[in-house]
Amino acid sequence: MRSNVVEQLRGRLIVSCQAPSGSPLDQPLVIAAMAAAGERAGAGGVRINRPDNIASVSNAVRIPIIGIYKRVRLGSDVYITRDVQAARAVRACGADIVALDATARRPRGYAAVAELIAQVRERLGCPVIADVASFEDGRHAEEAGADMIATTLFAYTAETRGATLPGLRLVSVSANIKFPKIGE
Repeated sequence: MRSNVVEQLRGRLIVSCQAPSGSPLDQPLVIAAMAAAGERAGAGGVRINRPDNIASVSNAVRIPIIGIYKRVRLGSDVYITRDVQAARAVRACGADIVALDATARRPRGYAAVAELIAQVRERLGCPVIADVASFEDGRHAEEAGADMIATTLFAYTAETRGATLPGLRLVSVSANIKFPKIGE
């Protein structure tokens, strides 16, 4: 199911346009303006959090939108697009590709990573970026059918906490994973 959007992102800069909750920048019009500025400066895609921001950005840019939905839940460290409902919400608002937490060792309290990747690809008909923290996570995501991996969660899990950013070593050891990789 490799999508044209995956090829559009290959070798291109992806700009993350996000603001912490409660920040003066945490407004859909501001996020859309940052995304449009990124596009004008040559970005190949943008990574946007929350349905309201995605909807605003989808009206402001023509480059691919990577949608995520960060929600903290008691009892789980998994907070980036943690379930199909979150993926459906970002897809419905204009995300071209959905990124989700694909860490293997953290308690999820719902579908396993492989099941979540399959459900998003099949039910929503879009490519999946697996946000990983380790080579093992990336290998499992590849086997589960993810379209890309991103080092987003490197240094943010119990196993990788304190690691030096950026995760260049993770990208280099992941060279034998055959599909596209995003170094964050």
